[in-house]
Amino acid sequence: MKITVIIPWVFLFLLFGHNDDALAETEGSILSASLAKSQMMQIITPRLDWAMANNNYAVQLFDADWKVVPNDSIALYQQARQVYIFAKGFEATNDNRYLTAMIKSADLMIDHMYDESTSNWFASVNRSNTSLRSQSKEYETAFALFAMAHAYDASKEKRYLDKALATWMLSDLATGFLIARSKESSSAENIINSGTWSTNALMHLFEALLALHDVTKSGTVWQDIETIASFVSTSLIQEESYIAEYYENVNQPLAISDGGYVELGHQIEWAYLLHTAVDKGLDTRYRTIANSLVEYALMVGWNDSEGSLGGRADYSRNLVEKQPVWWAQAEFMKLNLYFIKRKFDTTQSKYLLSSSYSFIVNRFLDYKIGGWFLSSREGKRRPVGYHPVGMYSEELIEYY
Repeated sequence: MKITVIIPWVFLFLLFGHNDDALAETEGSILSASLAKSQMMQIITPRLDWAMANNNYAVQLFDADWKVVPNDSIALYQQARQVYIFAKGFEATNDNRYLTAMIKSADLMIDHMYDESTSNWFASVNRSNTSLRSQSKEYETAFALFAMAHAYDASKEKRYLDKALATWMLSDLATGFLIARSKESSSAENIINSGTWSTNALMHLFEALLALHDVTKSGTVWQDIETIASFVSTSLIQEESYIAEYYENVNQPLAISDGGYVELGHQIEWAYLLHTAVDKGLDTRYRTIANSLVEYALMVGWNDSEGSLGGRADYSRNLVEKQPVWWAQAEFMKLNLYFIKRKFDTTQSKYLLSSSYSFIVNRFLDYKIGGWFLSSREGKRRPVGYHPVGMYSEELIEYY
């Protein structure tokens, strides 16, 4: 093992505890369940404490000292992510404070960000005057569906399931989904002409539909999951094994000169979602597709000397943004934790996990008071935590 991996691991071992860390190291994983839970709660609990102390469950921006950074609006996707992390806090601790905070955060979404007459969600609302709202956007709506599914799963309160189902039945959930359904049911010449559209919204809709299926077991929801997966495999993934960030019309990657690129972190997210969909019943051929996305991301963006994944690439396998981003490192760790726990390619995954964790410790983890930073310790901003909380939660899942 490289010394760049050993030093931060020993440091963290001493700092964050060691209940079953010796076992984790014996098994080859640098992140034990107890350490994962400890670091996850260091992200979630300060938000809970602030919300309870201020009786304010609107998502906040915080600086390095957990002081609020003033801003004028509440973004729907951020509020939805807060619902998710509180749900995960309750799942990890069985502490009803997290359940209460999740319910109040979800109710704020319904009360101020949901249009009962149309079942659409407002992308943001003004903090001081929630009647000032912005138009619905597909990325944000995908996260609203995701949050409502998780809120129902944790609370079993029917109003959340009702909102999730009403959102799912919207006719314009995401442009990519409309194209996928059109392609599935029409001849090629009748497929809708979409202009430029983003695969990011489609990916998070896929994630939200998986969460919705978990709580409904609906065959119709599953058909939508299969529709998106088929569209990815037949129309989006390119010969070089990447999914572009933007497409023109149906399946033409947006030209680099017009702003097109490959987001390497999204290759990892797609891979994880496809793998977990196979676990739930999707055809096993999608594992091969998922693995090809990972191989592409590693080939183009992996920096073995520091244990990081680069940001963005062009269509010729050149990194155009070398700077690693915090959320992609969290998603990369989550995928490797999944591989290890499911006993897929564990030797490589253990090495990649150890290397990437060392990088995260040095760049994004606050070893003074816990939690993550958006860019670095000098960045002085904290994320809501959807990405790292999802990563830590993966370590807490029991597959066998």
